[in-house]
Amino acid sequence: RIPIHYVLMVGYDDEKKSVLIYDCDREALQELAEEELILAWQIEKNAVGDRNGFIRFRIRETPIDKYELTEKCLRNKAARQLFDKPDFVGINAYRKAAKEFSSWKNSLSETEYKNALASITEYLGTVPKLPNEILGITGEEDICYRGNYNRLGNVLLQIGEEYERNDWLQAGSLFHRCGVLLEDLTNRIVRFYCYDEDCLSEIPDLFSEIGNLAEQAYRTIADNK
Repeated sequence: RIPIHYVLMVGYDDEKKSVLIYDCDREALQELAEEELILAWQIEKNAVGDRNGFIRFRIRETPIDKYELTEKCLRNKAARQLFDKPDFVGINAYRKAAKEFSSWKNSLSETEYKNALASITEYLGTVPKLPNEILGITGEEDICYRGNYNRLGNVLLQIGEEYERNDWLQAGSLFHRCGVLLEDLTNRIVRFYCYDEDCLSEIPDLFSEIGNLAEQAYRTIADNK
């Protein structure tokens, strides 16, 4: 039920009326009832998708070399962040938040302000979800709130070591630092939201530093071969 969520469907079972999918948050192949898929698919049209939307593709018989594919994907991702520059995701979003965050408290009602803070944490999780403490859930291990920079960092460190690419290793370390800062930012919001702690003053600087580190990482990817 996560809005604008993608799964990879690799098969179906007519008799059981089910589909076989891979989800980005689980390694195992999952079986999902057709009626569940259809229900989850009924989303309102927005900037990135429409109800019942899908992408059909076929892998060519001679797959592209892993190294070539990795480099191409990383360069495309870096180009989107550095040159397309959307202001609602990635580097520019962090910098915009750094500039505007301090004004939110005065321009929003108390409820709107707390809702805005909660929304920030929701989209820093491994999947979009409010932290357990905000939800009032105790005794249950929570997901990671590092904006998935930990995953990107792990990929770069692993592939960088495999192909002896120091630029990928450097970028991977930078992305990991971004993730640690986002986790700190999330924890500060949770402490304020749940316990009224006065701990938000450093958030603009955290946003700014995350944007700078991410830009440095993407430039490292884009500028080296």
